[in-house]
Amino acid sequence: MKVILTYLSLFFAAFSFAQVGNGNIEMIEKIKTKKSKIEIEQLLIGHWEFIEMQTPEGKKIDTILHKIPNGTKGIEKVERTEYLFLEAMTYATNSGINKDTTNGTWIYRLLDKEVLLTFHEPILPVDKSMPEDYIKSLVEQGVIKPIEYAFFEIHKIDKNELWIIEHLPHSENELNYNILYYKKK
Repeated sequence: MKVILTYLSLFFAAFSFAQVGNGNIEMIEKIKTKKSKIEIEQLLIGHWEFIEMQTPEGKKIDTILHKIPNGTKGIEKVERTEYLFLEAMTYATNSGINKDTTNGTWIYRLLDKEVLLTFHEPILPVDKSMPEDYIKSLVEQGVIKPIEYAFFEIHKIDKNELWIIEHLPHSENELNYNILYYKKK
């Protein structure tokens, strides 16, 4: 009897570990669109205007409180970029807060169920008011690295509406997110 209980406890421990090992992957997969690659690539073509951020329940979010570990707090007014996706698999973005336009190529990766945006030119994640020589030295030292791509996951998409998943900080066994709601212009 003791041997059976030992085997059962080992089985349940291994089963529990296997469940934790998947983390939130299954939760994320459940909220992603189920449309085919062809459907998504056809529907995505066009100019998408950001309308609002929403909770998973559909409640509008106007501002986000950010807390920094040193106790500093800041309030973000929710604004996100617009997207222009072309049939030639190129794209451009622009936003009200960032006057710079980013462009490059795009593809829907079926395996990961995400839209991959590859920049024509890598982007340096720095404050542009910093001296150019200083930025160059940070890159040479490997302190900052150019960003060559970005991606996003689609929650839902149809002919005139797009809902993008914006992940919030969470552990590997939970899922916290908001939805970015877009309309086609």
